[in-house]
Amino acid sequence: MNILISSTSNDPLSKQLFRFLLLVVFITFSYSTTAQYGTIKGKVRDSKTLQPLPLAAVYINLTTVGTRSNDNGEFKLAKVPIGENELVVSYAGYQVYQTRITISDSTSIFLDIKLSAQVLKEITVTSKKDDVWKKQLNKFSSLFFGINDNTKQCKLLNPWVLEFADVENGGLKAEASAPLLIENLSLGYNISYQLKKFEVGATTYSISGVTWFQEIPTDDPTLKKVWINNRKSAYLGSPRHLFKAITENRVSQEGFDLYEDISNLPDVNRVSTFLVNMNKSIVPYSTNGKAITLNHLAMIQLPERIEVHYLKKKAIPRIYRSLPVPISWIESKKSLLINEQGIPLNASAVTVSGAMSEARISELLPNDFEPIVDNQPTTERIKKSKGKLSYLLEKPYLQTDKSCYYSDETCWFKAYVNYYSPAYKDSLSKVLYIDFVDVNQKIVSTKMFPIDSGTSVGSIPLRSLLPGDYQMRAYTRWMLNFDKSFTFSKPIKILADDEDVLMSNPANSEETGNLDLEINRSELLPDDTVKIDITALDAYGYPVPAIISLSISDGKYQPKTTEQTIFKKFPIDESLAIDSLANGVLYAIQNGIDIKGRFVTKSNKATQATLTFVQQNSDDQFKIVTDNDGSFHISGLQLFDSAKLLVQGLSVKGKKKGKILLDSSRLYAPIEAFEPLDLGTIKVKDVRVSNDLNTPLASVLLEEVTVRDAKPKEIRGSSAHLMDDQIISGDAFTSVENGDLLSILQTKISGLRVVAFFDGNMARKILKFGGVSSFDTSPVNQEPVVMVDGRILLTSIEDETAAEQIARMSANSIDHIEVIKYGGGAAYGVRGANGVISIYTNYLPNTKPKESPDQSKFQPIHIPGFASNKQFNVSKSSSKNPNSTIYWNPSINTSREKSVKISLVAPSSTGVYQVTAEGVTYDGKPVRAVKMFSIIERH
Repeated sequence: MNILISSTSNDPLSKQLFRFLLLVVFITFSYSTTAQYGTIKGKVRDSKTLQPLPLAAVYINLTTVGTRSNDNGEFKLAKVPIGENELVVSYAGYQVYQTRITISDSTSIFLDIKLSAQVLKEITVTSKKDDVWKKQLNKFSSLFFGINDNTKQCKLLNPWVLEFADVENGGLKAEASAPLLIENLSLGYNISYQLKKFEVGATTYSISGVTWFQEIPTDDPTLKKVWINNRKSAYLGSPRHLFKAITENRVSQEGFDLYEDISNLPDVNRVSTFLVNMNKSIVPYSTNGKAITLNHLAMIQLPERIEVHYLKKKAIPRIYRSLPVPISWIESKKSLLINEQGIPLNASAVTVSGAMSEARISELLPNDFEPIVDNQPTTERIKKSKGKLSYLLEKPYLQTDKSCYYSDETCWFKAYVNYYSPAYKDSLSKVLYIDFVDVNQKIVSTKMFPIDSGTSVGSIPLRSLLPGDYQMRAYTRWMLNFDKSFTFSKPIKILADDEDVLMSNPANSEETGNLDLEINRSELLPDDTVKIDITALDAYGYPVPAIISLSISDGKYQPKTTEQTIFKKFPIDESLAIDSLANGVLYAIQNGIDIKGRFVTKSNKATQATLTFVQQNSDDQFKIVTDNDGSFHISGLQLFDSAKLLVQGLSVKGKKKGKILLDSSRLYAPIEAFEPLDLGTIKVKDVRVSNDLNTPLASVLLEEVTVRDAKPKEIRGSSAHLMDDQIISGDAFTSVENGDLLSILQTKISGLRVVAFFDGNMARKILKFGGVSSFDTSPVNQEPVVMVDGRILLTSIEDETAAEQIARMSANSIDHIEVIKYGGGAAYGVRGANGVISIYTNYLPNTKPKESPDQSKFQPIHIPGFASNKQFNVSKSSSKNPNSTIYWNPSINTSREKSVKISLVAPSSTGVYQVTAEGVTYDGKPVRAVKMFSIIERH
């Protein structure tokens, strides 16, 4: 075989090709032989005494090829791959020996290896490490093993060899006095890892070492099959899989979509709608013909940054709303030299970020792992799921102050909604349903609560519930399209006044590692001060922003099981999400309270009519026109328990009066049997004194109070909604020095943003509340309705948006502004769901408001609204009338900078109290911690 190498061109690619050929020419002839493996023999001895070192570990780094020396220090490594290999020899108390050896044929190589002894640090082995070391170990484990399903079955067998040191900005540094022994029962490997460097900062990490894999022996065919599948799963979608696919021109067949980044930005910057980025930030990229191969090696030249979508796995959409697949980025400024296993031989030339970078030791495979990859076409499950809208799945979790109550108490709760696609949070449900179901599977109580920014806070008086066992459920109407298992449920027990809970085995504190919950003392006296520090942590132990709810209650009223915690109930089962919408979309997203029905004349004839709705004891009103058959559906109203509506209908033809027939049907999540709460109860002699204000002894007759809207008596223009979310007077604008109305609106109206978009020719602006609030991709159709002195601003991409028209107005001309963010905009059609901004100027003449209609001629209608919420009052418990929840706070917000500190007076009743904190970090990860403290008697 003749090879001619020349370099006469200044073309960079030609120079890279020349270097590539130099790298492979020395093994060209050996690869043409039939042998694929060589043998290394040798002896391991002490460099000074020349005595043999038995049981020394001798292996090829990152492979399963390894052995130990015998009593004479001799070893034999068979099946060493042809080519360059890294040989590692380690022995306790000696410096690790590493060398690169090139196997060019099947002949044996003999090595006489002399190891030098090293001075070891003195290690004191104790039965118990201090608390700081344990926290550092938890942090190390998360960083070292990674965060994935395999981590649960990874175990560090000798953690005591580790010593830690904290570094700046919450970082961590680790050293190991001996190889780390790791058992990975998920992939079926025992791993010896010689840690060279472990240093992690706030934004960077450096983990390096040499690794010897040994397959865990088993005769269980089922376990073998599990390991084969798990190894294949770890391989699929990895950088190694991608590089191998590129060298074999099988990128598309293996399930990868590649895009070249043309943004020229130092960081990845994407619009959440995938197609908007096409030809602006990214363009499709093909690697066909880009790999130069020669005798089991390949050189590939990639753009400086490519975006990688792996279509054969599913993942929660975080980059693009409707793409539930792993997305990664690969950056390289040099040509990559790839071996036949898909492993870069110049790995330092490539940087991986995104989904691919999340794999750590728990998903590490040996280099000699040979995957069995089928050649079936790319799976269609994920593609089908896009059409089914399963990426719009939402799932609630409820933390309650406790799980066992008396009927005169209140159930306090905080709901956290998990979104399969967090980018759609503002576009999904705004109404949460909470049911109580008894043991006969009968719904005995239902209430609705508003969802705001993915959470809902509320209180439910339990006075209507009889003593017994119940199931508390939470769901949205949109969730009824999905698998019934997404409905939240937990068991609740209501005690009789002569019952109490027998607390024989108090719950233990839970150290979760992702929520640091500290209490000043484990034992306190009555009326002492309880001090609590709360810090939320990410998977690697760094403080992060989070929303937390905290309860302190008598420990005996809390369940001992961990099955009802946020770790179990909050995550979304992705396997169920994909196939959930087999029957299509049957139930619409609910943005507020709905009114649905039809108009009929006195002769019960259904016909088209004009309906005027009025809120009782208010001048607010709006009108709608029904369909031809008299049917109507109004959505998105913000009504509460106390709200009462009046309606008057007149047929369009003949102006005949009639009545409204409401559709009062309610949709409920499917009811299933449940396991009652496992709490032992006992009968008590002293009957508990009720706290219920509805009992005869506590009844107080109050004078009738009429609550009116807090608006000015004179409103210019006519409001078409029932309730404003915000009213801003003109003084708020004239007092600001900057007269730019568009900028002032963003500071005065909570949640309002001015967002830029590109219309194909130039940058434009629109107004937007929160995220995208309609499925229409037109930017103008995402704007709220804007009215000036009762006239709706007409908007279009070709003409002007509402934001551009407001920008020309003077802030000094504003009399007042009324804002509706979510509900009450039904009268404005589809865009009303995006919110309504009504601007009233000083130019509108002062006119007397129109006379209110005679409400006595209107038909009253009763619409269930959102349940009213009350404030938790912190009070000490007493032995005569115990209040087992002494503290409830659903609105704790942690940060990156400091912990949240809470201080309160300890209860006067002795006993064991449980502090439970649960919540969600800024990136949607659940956190939880439980601590116990005791109140002891004074002596």
